[in-house]
Amino acid sequence: MNHESGYERAHRQAEHIFRNLLPAHGMAVREGQIVLCHAMLDALFNKEVLLCEAGVGIGKTLAYLVACVLWQQQRPAALVEPVVISTSSVTLQEAILREYLPFLSQVLLQEHIIQAPICARSVLPATCACSCEKHRLNSAAKGTMPKCALYIM
Repeated sequence: MNHESGYERAHRQAEHIFRNLLPAHGMAVREGQIVLCHAMLDALFNKEVLLCEAGVGIGKTLAYLVACVLWQQQRPAALVEPVVISTSSVTLQEAILREYLPFLSQVLLQEHIIQAPICARSVLPATCACSCEKHRLNSAAKGTMPKCALYIM
């Protein structure tokens, strides 16, 4: 009997989410988004660093959110850790918390891909956002948290 691994299941579910579920909720199929999600899944499962560059309109936010949710669901038991997503702005962080995650939770719950809403919270309050690039670079050099981060459990 051939059992599907968590890695294989996550990739299969990503295809289903982007090619079937999201279009059924009014979203277009974006090949670049699907490729990006698969690359992120590969990096997460292989414990690798992934640097991606994608143009406007590719669907980066949903690509990485779907990858993180599927990885959290299918990851090996030894890798039980939250995912931290660093955003470039407080505005994007708020959009993820107020728009993207509720929408994605609703779709994935309806299709029984997840059993409970996606749990996420802001690591740093928006008031901690620093507008000075020099300060951001100094913080990064010291190993402190980026100015905006989401903690997905």
